Amino acid sequence: MLCCRSTDDLLAEFPCTVNINSCHNHRINSAAALSFRDPHPTIREKFIALFKAGHSATQAVEAHKRDLMDEHQEDYSTVCADRSVCPDVKWAQNLYRSAFEAEYGPSAGDGMMRHLQKTVLEYSNSDNKASIICTENDVVIAVCSALMQRIHTLPNAAQICFLDSSGNLDRYNCRVFLLMVDTAVGGLPIGVLITTSESEAIVTRALEEYKKLLPEGSFGGNGEKGPVVFMTDNAMALRNSLGTTFAESTCLLCIFHVLQAAWRWLWDSKHGISMADRQECFACLSKMLYCLTEEECVDTFINSLESDVLQKYENFHKYLSDLYDDRQSWALYRRQQLPTRGNNTNNTIESAFRVLKDKVFDRTRAYSVPQLFHYVTDCVDSYYSSRILTAITGRSHRSRYQHSASKSTDHFEISAGVDGLYTVFNPSSGNTYTVHVAIGICSCPVGLTGGPCKHQHAVSKKYNLEGRNDIPLTAETKMNFHWVATGSRDLPADWYSSLEYKSPRKAACEHRTTAQSVSETAVVTSVTSVGAYQ
Repeated sequence: MLCCRSTDDLLAEFPCTVNINSCHNHRINSAAALSFRDPHPTIREKFIALFKAGHSATQAVEAHKRDLMDEHQEDYSTVCADRSVCPDVKWAQNLYRSAFEAEYGPSAGDGMMRHLQKTVLEYSNSDNKASIICTENDVVIAVCSALMQRIHTLPNAAQICFLDSSGNLDRYNCRVFLLMVDTAVGGLPIGVLITTSESEAIVTRALEEYKKLLPEGSFGGNGEKGPVVFMTDNAMALRNSLGTTFAESTCLLCIFHVLQAAWRWLWDSKHGISMADRQECFACLSKMLYCLTEEECVDTFINSLESDVLQKYENFHKYLSDLYDDRQSWALYRRQQLPTRGNNTNNTIESAFRVLKDKVFDRTRAYSVPQLFHYVTDCVDSYYSSRILTAITGRSHRSRYQHSASKSTDHFEISAGVDGLYTVFNPSSGNTYTVHVAIGICSCPVGLTGGPCKHQHAVSKKYNLEGRNDIPLTAETKMNFHWVATGSRDLPADWYSSLEYKSPRKAACEHRTTAQSVSETAVVTSVTSVGAYQ
């Protein structure tokens, strides 16, 4: 009798042996058969790496197929039929969900919130700073990374800060607010806010949490007072929040958004503005915006209200009157004494959001809020650190701080004054301008607010001076930007020095010549509002 542990009563009476012959009743070496194979473990690891790099399931499959085409070339038609080597999108989507749940926790519910709080806490344990507040219905996250803290030390951070928000970055449509400053190497981030709402109460709470994270000497030394100027779009909740949180800062509106909002209002059929009158109505607002004095703006406003076109539309009459009452935030003549550095639009931050969506998120929504937090911290820091290093090594794209070759300054007559002041006479126009290179201002309309102008460049070029608004930068400034990008100064002292060598004797001779020129030049009238920039 056979010894068996089976409890089957029939086995003792009717024993049998089953022989299995590996003989399939279908073809095993065909595309249909190979399509059922499980993907190889190495393929799974590759797809997880692609997911972490920002690819969606569909994008990862397409990227893997391109790699197979490069590797197998003529044999690709047979390789792509094998599911163990070339998996399908459905498998990739299942792996995407399971892999990201392991990496970033659940995609919703209390589990996601617990994982998010843990992620923010772990992020804050290093040199980076972050804060999270969870209420019953909303989440507020404020971030000031180590890179952003170093950017805060730049002098430009004291002058103007751009603030705007964007959505469509994750599956829950959280709002991401970026705080950016304008520098010689482009716009750089100094803070990130993530909220689930754009209400005034939530935005105010986020800004208050952000202020708690600010390092010593933030905003170029202004500290919690904030920059002199904030520039935003016309979102009343955001403007009110800034007025509450940074009461000493002046809030200006991006003129592009002001004009764009007026254009949309006029073209909205529900307002009943005739097609033939829309352009004239829009011209009334444009003329007010570009007025150079208060008196000119008042006259333009009065003349507009008395025009035959505006008399026909009471609703636009009220729209224009409301804008006029708020003119301190958008009229250009109100900005002449403010350090806007020649910026009247939010282009710096609009460009940053395009970079964020195209290069960081790859036009793919984040899987969950924890992944969104990861993207806007580690990935943003990596991108801007690389961008700074690219700029200071001379391989960056064209900057508005780099003088245009088409604007010749060789014919300018330049003389040096005292206290860092220079006089520039333009024979073509007959105008004379006063320049202070170290502060980065000029008495011309462009340089009056701290923006780069050709007169500053001409002075920097003639006297071999480094200006705040001039490129190329000196080796010392490049080394400081290197520290901002990396947090380290461990480089040879001459790493960013020019290839051109100047002997100590020649440098001393040039110094004596410049000193003699300064002593022989009459005292120049001081620049308007220089003290405001100092």
